[in-house]
Amino acid sequence: MKNIFQLLLVLIAFQSCDIVVDLDIEEHTPVLVLNSILNPDSVLTVHISHSLGAFECGQIRPLDDVIVRLYENETYIADAITFYSPNSSDNYIFQNVYPQEGFTYKIVAEHKDYARVHSICTLPNRVFVSIVKVDTTIRYQDEFYTDYKVDVSYQFDDASNEQNHYLLELFSVEDNYTYPTSFYSNEAIFGSS
Repeated sequence: MKNIFQLLLVLIAFQSCDIVVDLDIEEHTPVLVLNSILNPDSVLTVHISHSLGAFECGQIRPLDDVIVRLYENETYIADAITFYSPNSSDNYIFQNVYPQEGFTYKIVAEHKDYARVHSICTLPNRVFVSIVKVDTTIRYQDEFYTDYKVDVSYQFDDASNEQNHYLLELFSVEDNYTYPTSFYSNEAIFGSS
């Protein structure tokens, strides 16, 4: 009985401990969020959304009537049109606009409920991969399923006097169907398990 009484005292003590932390955070003013990856092999697309505050519950909703303009080397090129995809209605496309290496692009987004935002990017010259090595091993196999491990090694020459960031795209081909293989890393060596 004495042990039960001690256990109850311990439980009551832990339940009554509350720590209140007052945070001095300014009220959030929502802003437009503009995302795009410029690639000379693809038509230029932009994803537009809006921000949520740190303590706001809710979802980022699609925005209608966003005006998205493109400038190439400070010259107006075109307005984007809405591009509906199965996963999002916030995508905009500049029809027949393929970014060119060495050119500077400015994308401007405007909406009546938000402050205007813009992004400027100079598309660098393409870096070519000089060596690619792919090693495939079977991790598990039975009569119905085979699990492969694929190691990909690559090498390219980086301009040492520039601070660059690279996008590596991998695609898998299986039964004449090509689909992207996704992984992300901030490290020079990519890994996944």
